[in-house]
Amino acid sequence: MKIEAQEVRDCPPLFTDPDNPWVKRFGEPLTSAPWFCDAAIFAAHGVPAIAFGPGKTEQAHTADEWIELAEVVRAARITERFLQSCVAA
Repeated sequence: MKIEAQEVRDCPPLFTDPDNPWVKRFGEPLTSAPWFCDAAIFAAHGVPAIAFGPGKTEQAHTADEWIELAEVVRAARITERFLQSCVAA
């Protein structure tokens, strides 16, 4: 039995310059994670992108994934602060 694999598309790692004004406006420190997300495709085409959400990255997308309500509230506040900064600009 012979098995062949073919690359369907290039999936570059996500990188957005932390000095980008939109990223700075987000106001949260950037970190890395060992998984792919669609934001990498935007960033590869020059659109500043970050992956953001509630919870802890080491537990995300695991078989027993769960999120504390306080993390959801925190993420909502961060998102609200970011959006308000965009309106004020």
